[in-house]
Amino acid sequence: MQLDYEVPASTTPDDTDDRSEVSSLWSSLPHTLAARPKARTSRQRAKEPRPLFPQANVARLHLHAATCELEAALRRPTDRSADHLIPTVRPGSKEEARRRRGPTKRAGLIEEKDLGRILDYIEAKSRSPESDRVKVLLSCKAGLRSGEIATMTYHSSFESEGCVAKNLWVGAGSSKSRYSREVPIHGRLKSALQELHKKYPDAPTVAFSIGRNGRLRPQNAAAVTHWFCQLYKRVGGLAGCSSHSGRRTFATHFARGMSGRHVSLADLQKLLGHRSISSTECYLEPSASVEELINAI
Repeated sequence: MQLDYEVPASTTPDDTDDRSEVSSLWSSLPHTLAARPKARTSRQRAKEPRPLFPQANVARLHLHAATCELEAALRRPTDRSADHLIPTVRPGSKEEARRRRGPTKRAGLIEEKDLGRILDYIEAKSRSPESDRVKVLLSCKAGLRSGEIATMTYHSSFESEGCVAKNLWVGAGSSKSRYSREVPIHGRLKSALQELHKKYPDAPTVAFSIGRNGRLRPQNAAAVTHWFCQLYKRVGGLAGCSSHSGRRTFATHFARGMSGRHVSLADLQKLLGHRSISSTECYLEPSASVEELINAI
């Protein structure tokens, strides 16, 4: 028995017209949604905002899915300048903590009268006044960091037994920079080093404390930083001062006394151990006698 039947037409829809509608819809999108050319370097590619819906993926998607994605993209807010200008910060990172903390406050300066009060307090209250006096003078008269003070030994400041050298040698291992440097030793610092060596000739470092049992305990960078903060707090009248105050004081006084001595900021940069002059400029404090200088010109 033979049956007569007709072969049905193909059920595959002809979506040529629909694809043309999608193309016209794509061309009406804002320019921020269009695909950008590939950056030349990974750093440039990371800074550029990623397109919300790349045009190259439209043909790979189903027609209905592509239409829905385009309509959803058109309903999104058009003002995304904040996302483009502010890069994403990883939660818990140092950058995120710095932004939450806000602008960093500079350490306060230590005037000459305040330095006298600090040394008098050390002479009256400290168990190891010789070491504490050297630590303060290394910060205010040599511009050393807490880590550099903690690793300072007699070999860095003495030429021979009991004879203080002309320059203080700061090794690359104790500094943040990769290079060593030499700092001229101030007269008051020279006297303090001689007194310290005379009383404690076998001390491993110049930064130490004396415990209740009378034993000598060397201090690391964290202990020296904490010691400076507690010292300025107990002396009083030194609001805003920290372990970096002596270093800022040294830089500011050096810059204010450069006139007529044939020195420049490059010399200060070398003494502080900075790789960039912009880092040195951050240590300088504006002066209140600018008007007097303008009138004297």
